[in-house]
Amino acid sequence: VDVFCESIGFNLDQTEKVFLAAHQHGLKIKGHTEQLSNLGGTALTARHEGLSADHIEFLDEQGVAAMAQSGTVATLLPGAFYFLRETQLPPIALLRE
Repeated sequence: VDVFCESIGFNLDQTEKVFLAAHQHGLKIKGHTEQLSNLGGTALTARHEGLSADHIEFLDEQGVAAMAQSGTVATLLPGAFYFLRETQLPPIALLRE
């Protein structure tokens, strides 16, 4: 189950409800998070042992730490980044640590 957690998508509470329902049905999860702002969606995805957190341009140190602890994979989507003419770069140096 893939959830877009962002100000124009699902909020944190809604995202968590979807993740919990997915777990009840034995489904794996992933999050499209921190693309336009930092809402904490990546850390939430990691707490629910998400397969990946995608976009993550606005990811912070807390989100990186949560991903490292859970094994959630960081997926960068440069096509979306360039199409939206985004200027916020993902924290690549933090992800490499």
